[in-house]
Amino acid sequence: MQNLTASLPSPGTEGVTSVSDLVLAWSPDSRSQQEAYRIAYQEVVEDGSSSSAGDVTALNAADTSGVIVTQSTQFVMTTLLPGRNYSLSVIALTAGMESDPVAVYQATRRFLFGFGANLFL
Repeated sequence: MQNLTASLPSPGTEGVTSVSDLVLAWSPDSRSQQEAYRIAYQEVVEDGSSSSAGDVTALNAADTSGVIVTQSTQFVMTTLLPGRNYSLSVIALTAGMESDPVAVYQATRRFLFGFGANLFL
């Protein structure tokens, strides 16, 4: 697996539901076949530690850590909290074997409320 990126999506990006969403994308290794990918994410707090990761079965509530399995090479992270720093890693899965993790760090957008309009930073 190569070229892992995490980005803040533009308004109107397919699958984006919140200002705190992130788009995670990567390229599969052309020398092998991948059956699925495991995405792990953890909030990185100010003292440099991470919150503990746990399995995520429902992606409809805000979380600070979790694990997701997908067959796609792009995933919209929709359960992240605004204005937080996250460590995100992806592992390729094939025939019961796992690749080395590839990791990236990304902060989500934060937003302010004021005078009847939301401001996004």
